[in-house]
Amino acid sequence: IQQEMLDLNAKQMSKKGIKNVEFILGSNNQTGLPKNTLDLVLLVDVYHELEFPHEIMRDIYEKLKPSGKLVFVEFHPVVWMFDDDFKHISYSYFNKGEIVETETGTYAQKDADITNDYVCWNHSMSEVVNSLIKNGLQISTLNEYDYSPYNCFNNTVEFVSGKFRIQSLEEKIPMVFAIKATKI
Repeated sequence: IQQEMLDLNAKQMSKKGIKNVEFILGSNNQTGLPKNTLDLVLLVDVYHELEFPHEIMRDIYEKLKPSGKLVFVEFHPVVWMFDDDFKHISYSYFNKGEIVETETGTYAQKDADITNDYVCWNHSMSEVVNSLIKNGLQISTLNEYDYSPYNCFNNTVEFVSGKFRIQSLEEKIPMVFAIKATKI
């Protein structure tokens, strides 16, 4: 939803010579895309940043062609309950409104000399699943994983190449989930 991110991505595509990508700025409750035009929607690490996820899922449903697919991979809502060091539960598992934190670094570079306020919402698994069902999407798979493919949290340990867990929690919590759904 940030024009700056779209501009940055467009610049990267241009550098790589990729010309068949169009960036469209949506809003916090609509994608801005035309109806019945999408074969596949892929959302990665987006859902927790949606203030109005039910409205966005309704909008995505309308934009998918018949039998179109929605696939998303997201950090599990259990992860967002913890403080940054995974020592204390700081937030509710359920959506109780926006969570505002100050972050140092970036998602991709934790030690970057940048400080920003970060806003997200913790959407429980039932909220996610019911939003898809109520918006006419049929879920074919829902998988949970006890690791992250990214080393993007504090106090992680790489236990297998490319798989990271919180050191003190090991395999005790889900860290990521993935859903595949189809427009019916």
